[in-house]
Amino acid sequence: MPGEIDAIRESCYYLMALIENSADCEEIGRAQLAFRRAVDQAMKAYKRGEIAVDIRTMPTVMHDFVMNDMPDPCSADRETLARFLTKIRLFLNTMDLLVRPSDVAESEARAVAKSSQWLPGLPKEEGWRLGEGSLASV
Repeated sequence: MPGEIDAIRESCYYLMALIENSADCEEIGRAQLAFRRAVDQAMKAYKRGEIAVDIRTMPTVMHDFVMNDMPDPCSADRETLARFLTKIRLFLNTMDLLVRPSDVAESEARAVAKSSQWLPGLPKEEGWRLGEGSLASV
């Protein structure tokens, strides 16, 4: 999984650098295609269960953004490209906050399951589990 996420990150940073430095539109177009491919490969890995996320709808939204909402670098004006830079920075920040390797997700799921054991001394019928409420809710 880290390979797909790293490919997104690297291709995105490269694309941003080209746009910021007013590179040739053909070169930006190639970088944009590489970014799209990286996102598409990550989406395939997500569908295979190799990438876990905190919000399940986000991969589809993020994939759709990259595939359908990116401006054509050869026909976009500077203002459009500047807005696009802001959006892809947000894309990277969102990805960093939401995407987790499946092994981390599985480890977290085991930790949550373990912490959800009944507390000693409390009757089960009262429904007290770690992580499902607090004494403040009494």
